[in-house]
Amino acid sequence: MKIFISYSHSDQVALNRLYTHLTPLRSEGLIDTWYDRQILAGGRIDAEINRELESCDLFLSLVSPDFLASDYCVNREMRRALEHHRDDAAHVVPIIVEPCDWLSSPLRELKALPHDGKPISEWPNPNNAYLDVVSELRRILETRKVAGPPIGRAMFSEEMNETRPVAPRSRYRVQRDFDEIDRSEFRETAFEVIRDYFQQQIAEINTISDLRGRFVLHGLSSFGCTIVNRARV
Repeated sequence: MKIFISYSHSDQVALNRLYTHLTPLRSEGLIDTWYDRQILAGGRIDAEINRELESCDLFLSLVSPDFLASDYCVNREMRRALEHHRDDAAHVVPIIVEPCDWLSSPLRELKALPHDGKPISEWPNPNNAYLDVVSELRRILETRKVAGPPIGRAMFSEEMNETRPVAPRSRYRVQRDFDEIDRSEFRETAFEVIRDYFQQQIAEINTISDLRGRFVLHGLSSFGCTIVNRARV
């Protein structure tokens, strides 16, 4: 899945940390991230940004006072991304980096990250905030992988140099019995949802004074959690 990261250059530090935390998803081949620093010298800035913006599947906006003050970020990149979002051609995710008046922007209609839209700068350990962001992005990737390509965008084949429209999924469903494959897939999906829930809750617990939590993934079908109340030790 192609990810476009929109940000103010004043938030370069936040961009670098997010890029680092996205490394596991890139290593697994789940995402291909792009941001404007990847434009080579001599490149046509507007043309390359437009090309990547039009072809991205996931649009991440690093929201801060500087982001909201940037005409380019808000009126060019974000506005176009929201049009794709409404057409189900891409998915827009606001990531709140610093406290700002983002609720007065069009982003107010969307669920923001990290948890409850709490700015990353206000987390006692910012790494827990980035972990929360990555965990939620992984859920999005898994959901969209199951659902298939967005129906609002044509699939482009560079090899064939042709555009093929994606057939929309039917709105009608026929009742049927579940076979063993269905049951197995349901168990796997249920485990992933439960696993991600506990992982996020442990990350949130680590932001609470005197509490410490640890999440350990033991394998593909098991995990463990430990919570310590330091005030009672």
